[in-house]
Amino acid sequence: MKKIISIALLGIIVTAHGQVGITNSGNLQIHPGVSITGFADFTNSSSGVLLNNGNLYLINNISNGQSTMSAGSGTLYLNGTSAQAINGTQVFKTFNLETNNAAGITLNNNLSVSGAHTYTAGMITTSATPSYMIYESGSSYSGSSDTRHVNGWVKKLGNTDFIFPAGNTTYERTVALTNLTAASEFNVRYNRGIPSNYM
Repeated sequence: MKKIISIALLGIIVTAHGQVGITNSGNLQIHPGVSITGFADFTNSSSGVLLNNGNLYLINNISNGQSTMSAGSGTLYLNGTSAQAINGTQVFKTFNLETNNAAGITLNNNLSVSGAHTYTAGMITTSATPSYMIYESGSSYSGSSDTRHVNGWVKKLGNTDFIFPAGNTTYERTVALTNLTAASEFNVRYNRGIPSNYM
């Protein structure tokens, strides 16, 4: 038998089905200074509104169906101990992001950062669809290395210099973008070539 838990916080209703998952189909707002931790899969449905101005810690899979999601001003922490996936039909947006999962994070949907992204542990792998790790205009990141970067597609929007944290499962092979004069969209993916013996 599934255990259904309803929690009302300042008019917000979150329904958790035991370890099966948490679905937001209402208005979930996380205010500055507030932290919420989710131990089950988290779904923000197409009728849901998620606004994170605080700290949202998620250790399992995420799915987003909200078409007009705001990045808010808070931080999303992806800090699971087993592999996590970002799923859904609409881009999941956050202001700040910390990825700290040594088992890795798979993007089956776009994940967008408007503020700062901190790579602490683990690889981000994008699906072949493709899905993108998106850095919005004015965003930044820190902490990438051979063991923590994007294995797949990285998208950068805006007109500021940027170094793409791209690579494969073994190496980070960054690509630098400089001296832009107009706002643009750039998509980068590292492909390791096989050397040819023929000239």
